[in-house]
Amino acid sequence: MKDLTLSRHYFLVDGKPKQLWFGEMDYFRIPRENWEKCLDQLKAMGIDGVSIYVAWISHERKPGEIDFTDNLDLDAFLNLIEEKDMFAWLRPGPYVYAELRFAGIPPWLAVEHPEILACRWKDGRFQPLDEGMSISYLHPIFLQYVDRWYSRVIPVIVRHSLSKGGCVVSIQLCNEISGIHIWFGGIDQNPDVCGYGNPDGRFVRFLKEKYQDIENLNSIWGTGFKSFEAISPEKMECANNRIMVEYDEKQFYYKCYIPEYVEVLSKLARKYGAEDILLSINIAGPSDIPSFSECSNKLPDIYQAVDLYYDLHISGRLDSVTISYDSEYGTELCKAYTKGPPGALEYESGIFTDIHSIDPEEQELWMALGVLNGLRLISLFQAVDGIHTPWEADVGGIYNYNAPIKVDGQGLRPHYYSIQKVIRYFNGDPWFLDAEKEYDLFIGTYDNLASDISTAHLLFRGNITFGIIDLIRESPKCPCLWVNMSKVMPQIVIDRLIEYVNSGGKLILTGEPPLYNDKGLSPNLLERLGIELEPPNSPFSLVKFNKDQYVRLTGFAGKVFGRKKTLYALKDADISLAINETEQTVIGVYKRGLGEIVFGTFMPEYIVSEHKSLLLLMLQSLGVEPLVKTDRLRAFIISNRNTGERRLCIINYWHQPIKEIIQVSGINLEIEAKPLEWMIRQI
Repeated sequence: MKDLTLSRHYFLVDGKPKQLWFGEMDYFRIPRENWEKCLDQLKAMGIDGVSIYVAWISHERKPGEIDFTDNLDLDAFLNLIEEKDMFAWLRPGPYVYAELRFAGIPPWLAVEHPEILACRWKDGRFQPLDEGMSISYLHPIFLQYVDRWYSRVIPVIVRHSLSKGGCVVSIQLCNEISGIHIWFGGIDQNPDVCGYGNPDGRFVRFLKEKYQDIENLNSIWGTGFKSFEAISPEKMECANNRIMVEYDEKQFYYKCYIPEYVEVLSKLARKYGAEDILLSINIAGPSDIPSFSECSNKLPDIYQAVDLYYDLHISGRLDSVTISYDSEYGTELCKAYTKGPPGALEYESGIFTDIHSIDPEEQELWMALGVLNGLRLISLFQAVDGIHTPWEADVGGIYNYNAPIKVDGQGLRPHYYSIQKVIRYFNGDPWFLDAEKEYDLFIGTYDNLASDISTAHLLFRGNITFGIIDLIRESPKCPCLWVNMSKVMPQIVIDRLIEYVNSGGKLILTGEPPLYNDKGLSPNLLERLGIELEPPNSPFSLVKFNKDQYVRLTGFAGKVFGRKKTLYALKDADISLAINETEQTVIGVYKRGLGEIVFGTFMPEYIVSEHKSLLLLMLQSLGVEPLVKTDRLRAFIISNRNTGERRLCIINYWHQPIKEIIQVSGINLEIEAKPLEWMIRQI
């Protein structure tokens, strides 16, 4: 069997850089006699390895009776993968989701032990999230059963590790961690897990470490607690400062609760023999990645990747919103926050719906975008259809995920050949493995802000190529930085922004002016930058710029953002870029230290072309010129870090032909692009 290791930029197979392609194929959903045919079709498509859910719900239908026979023979399936000289990425849960009942946890577990359900305080009592959909990850009874499950499944996987000449590359711990809580009701407050009232309880320890003295907490929260042990969810509801209470609970969840859960699972996997197997987790979507930064800090040896889908939006199609968010923004967040090569452990190649099927041209462009944006591991979900029994899933019978390969291993859908075409193209040109984007500017992030998502879309539609800097862990050193403010901004971020501007940085600062820093104290950001706000005289959010252009913004000048909320007026800006109807400046330029700031209290967004015009005006005022200028096409430059050779990537994400002039380094290129066409040009 081949050897596989990872470096910062890519994976290495037998010591050579390799773009890795995996495909999700779940043995328990496919008749055993079809396993080999499906694997042959995967390999012919160009897939290097198989991603495999190991569904606890299927293997332990009755308590204590764990079945690995017949169609559940994981050992036999892994033997077959090894015969095909393919890799395997195992996903033994405990949660797997995958359209299974109770997200893959045996239902009897919650029936017999309702105390393990994740819950929140509501209407005078602790109530299960979403009527019992979620389990409290750190509940000791749940972890006892996870221990028993791992004791049976991990040894089977370990027998097939790469170090033993087998196929197993990695064990993924759980699936889409945090999703099962956040999506179905909120952050878990199970009292047995959080330990309210217990001097050594998790939430109590977190608060003690942060505030040291109870009076510090009381002054921030607006409460009168006698001790940290007196704090509980029902009493937290009475706090005057709800913003900081909610902020602290979120910090506890992502900085303490989730990292501890991942660490517990990793220790269980190691306990049962997985000492020399790469452990991994997948993050449910791009905007969740910043929340997992502390998990990455505490557990640096665990590989993190993301799930990327383009059909989970209003259109259900590949369009500018999905490309800017799921492909570009998601990949750049991976580069900024995760260690090792950027990867997607679920990358759409099917959709669980009968509303529409996958469009082969969309799939081809989607696949190419993944590589061009920098993903070095792409695992297709779902690559092969399957069959559900009614007991396992809400929908029995055929598990038609519109996958490229049908469950019989013979039928192929049209996008099978689209995927095959892209894999062959990039496998045939290893130049792309050492290619990196050239950026116009960077987005500075510190939380999972909706405004950052909107900024990514605005930059995409303005054809501005953006990277991302994690401002919690890194001081910005880029020429131009865009940062969205929020109610709570960590003090380290504020300090870094002040230093950045004073040392000559060009900062675009938008969004909601902060009320607190992460300690609940005055954020002092605007004061230190010398920016003073005043109430607007106009009730409207329409702004005027460039002499005779107008656009409505989602503004902030009070408690909430809104399409009809005006922006704060700015006092004494050095340059006025946009004004309201009473001619007050609402977007302005400030010269501070050696640097410059473009400032406005609006939500970056793209709805009409005037938003692009305003964006370009803001960049122009800072002396920032886009590397590539286009009208409707998306185009960016990637360069090889070893040779310096540059190539121009041109994307037509429209479902219609586009003919226009692209300007690159002062040179005009006339481009004719077919619908959903992607092109690579040397420059």
